[in-house]
Amino acid sequence: MPKLDLTVCSLALNEEKNLKKCLESVKNWVREIIVVVDADSRDKTAEVAKKFTDKVLVKPHKDNFHENKQIAIDKATSKWVLWLDADEKISQKLAEEIAMVLKKPKAEAYHMPRKNVMFGKWIKHTGWYPDWQLRLFKQGKGKYPCKKIHENPEVEGKIEKLKNPIVHYNYQNVGQYVEKLNRYTALDAKNLAKELKGKPLFLPLITRPINEFIKRFLAWEGYKDGFHGLVMSLLQSFYELVVVIKVWEMREFDEQKLESISRIEKEVKKTFKDWQWWKRESVIREARVLKRVFYKALRRFGL
Repeated sequence: MPKLDLTVCSLALNEEKNLKKCLESVKNWVREIIVVVDADSRDKTAEVAKKFTDKVLVKPHKDNFHENKQIAIDKATSKWVLWLDADEKISQKLAEEIAMVLKKPKAEAYHMPRKNVMFGKWIKHTGWYPDWQLRLFKQGKGKYPCKKIHENPEVEGKIEKLKNPIVHYNYQNVGQYVEKLNRYTALDAKNLAKELKGKPLFLPLITRPINEFIKRFLAWEGYKDGFHGLVMSLLQSFYELVVVIKVWEMREFDEQKLESISRIEKEVKKTFKDWQWWKRESVIREARVLKRVFYKALRRFGL
């Protein structure tokens, strides 16, 4: 495949193990590679990057790492930019699809699905597939807002979708999950603190973790991912719990008013109703047409 007028940009923090696979997957068909290495890296990330490109920038650590992402994008000299995280890679099929699209582009930017591999398994449900990511865009048309942790670039112009997925080697062990959880919850807590300014933390402490588990395990069919789905649903529930507790930490562990047991019971019952609704929904989804109609009727009448 001839090299495309395309710059691959990446940001890496302690990613010497993943970065090689990432850059190997693009080196033969893109014109330019730019890697911003987080200055907090303590491994050989920079050395690995320099084997693939002479455009390696070491930048101070930013709590909102999108700021360093934008630095890489601003340095790109190609007509098109492809953002690729250090723990991701491009398959041959996706590379060929990108090449076809760039011959006669019909949009200024493209979403692509992402295949998340967690603890050794492709997670097909639990909210992790298709996990659309806006990664390919014309230079000058895409910019990260730098407001939240998980955000896509804002794009001027039309956006289309590609068919083939990015492969993401997400959490490869529990320690990696815990390390990222500590970093990401700190950032999410800052945003939640703004939303909850002056409000008590009692309700979020109860509802956010429970609702997250119900959403991932039932609404997003995490049960179809088996034990992996159950574990990931519980971990993401714990993530939400930690976010709320970190908001409390930001308030210097002030004395929060604890509602009555009856109020707690009321909130638990409400979430239990949500569980029942989604449990019935999961049965309806799996049922044949006639049974599906029957189950929907039962649910409508609260049966």
